[in-house]
Amino acid sequence: DTVSTLDANGLDRYLHAHPNEYDYVDRITTPLGTMTFTSEALKLKNEGVDYVGVCSGTMWASFVRDLRAVGSQATVLDCLASIGAYTKLYSQQLGWDLLQGQYSTANNLQWNETSSPIVQLATTLVNRYHSGGEAQDIIASGNSYVGVAFMVTGILEVLQQAIQNVGAKNFNGQAYYDAALNYNTTSSMWAGCPEFGFSETRRTLMDKSVITVYEGENYVRISDWLPNVD
Repeated sequence: DTVSTLDANGLDRYLHAHPNEYDYVDRITTPLGTMTFTSEALKLKNEGVDYVGVCSGTMWASFVRDLRAVGSQATVLDCLASIGAYTKLYSQQLGWDLLQGQYSTANNLQWNETSSPIVQLATTLVNRYHSGGEAQDIIASGNSYVGVAFMVTGILEVLQQAIQNVGAKNFNGQAYYDAALNYNTTSSMWAGCPEFGFSETRRTLMDKSVITVYEGENYVRISDWLPNVD
C-alpha cells in the first residue's frame, strides 16, 4: 500500500546515503495480502543479512515466523510502527519469545508513560467507556487507542484555534487550514513530546519518532525523539 511504499522508499534513501555504515543487500516487494514469506526468508538467510527492515503492517508477524523458521537470526526492524499497535495479535501469533529484541518506531507515547496528560486522558476514557475487563484488554492489545488520543488532541486543538480566530459562525475549511498552518503542540497536553506542527508541505502532525524494543512482555522506549526521514 501507499504508506508501506513511502516507508520503504525512505529506508532505501537513508541506506544509500550512508554507504560507510550499511551494506545494502536488496529490496523485496510482495503483493499486499501475502501471508507466507518462505522464499523471501530463504533469500535473506542465504544473503547473510544482519538487519531486515519490514514495511508490511499486519503481515509482520507472518514474515518473522517464516524468517525464524528457515534459521535466520537477523534483527528485524518494524518500519511501519505496527508492533506497538498489534501487540496482542503478534504475541498470539509468535509467542513472547519471538517478540524479544524486535525493534519498532512510535510517534506517540505509550500506555506506561503515565506522566503524559494525553496518556492520562486516554486511560480515563478507556476505563470510563469500557466496563469490566474490556478496558484492560484494549490496553493490552497495543497502543492504537492511546495513539488515536494523540491524533484527536491535535485535531481538536486546531479546531479550537480556528473558531477563536474567526468565530463559530464564520468557521469553514479555510479557517481550519489557516489555523493548522500556525498550529504547534505547545499546550500543556503535549508534555513529554517534542514540538510538532504542520506546514504548507508537511501534512503529518507528528514528524518525529522514538525507537522501541520488546523486553519481556513490555514495549520499551530506548531513544530520544528522532526526526523522521522525509
